[in-house]
Amino acid sequence: MSTRSILALQKGRHVRYCFLHWDGDNHGDTLKEMLDSEIEELYNAMAPIDDGKYLFLDHLHPKSYWDGYIEANRQDWIKRMGKDIKGFESVYMRPQSTAYLPVIPTVKKGQTVELDPEEIGSYDTLANSPRSVRECLHGNREFDWCEYVWHYNLDTRVITYFTHKTENAPWSPQTMKRRRRFTPKKFDFSWVTE
Repeated sequence: MSTRSILALQKGRHVRYCFLHWDGDNHGDTLKEMLDSEIEELYNAMAPIDDGKYLFLDHLHPKSYWDGYIEANRQDWIKRMGKDIKGFESVYMRPQSTAYLPVIPTVKKGQTVELDPEEIGSYDTLANSPRSVRECLHGNREFDWCEYVWHYNLDTRVITYFTHKTENAPWSPQTMKRRRRFTPKKFDFSWVTE
């Protein structure tokens, strides 16, 4: 579940990308399930990256995923940790309370968040989809412990992803197309309360 990845979103010629903490191997399915408006909202929410601000995504899970996960693991969690369900939810849902909005890291007094160019950035490109991880990350290599790099073009609706499967075929690109989705919003986390 804790597969690390980077998600890059492209609209027109502009690309924004950031680190994604959870479930990096399943983002293709999630992107296909998300509504067009949700992906557009995520792209727009990543705008501070253009000004060098640090953002990341904790997860891209819908409410139905968390409902099932919490229910399936509730008793085990309480038995092992002695905590109530709110404590359980806080571990898996912190600090992101919505399914697809980026998180601004908390900066403690006297500490600063350093930008890592492999984990976050924005740039303009002439390509509709990247042919390599370096192209997707604007000349940077994938960062340590990153197992997937995802790219989605909002205009062409093509998902391109890279994974380090074998030593003989490192970071080989694969693509898939997603359909437009206009159905009622699935990714509603308004039920989460602090």
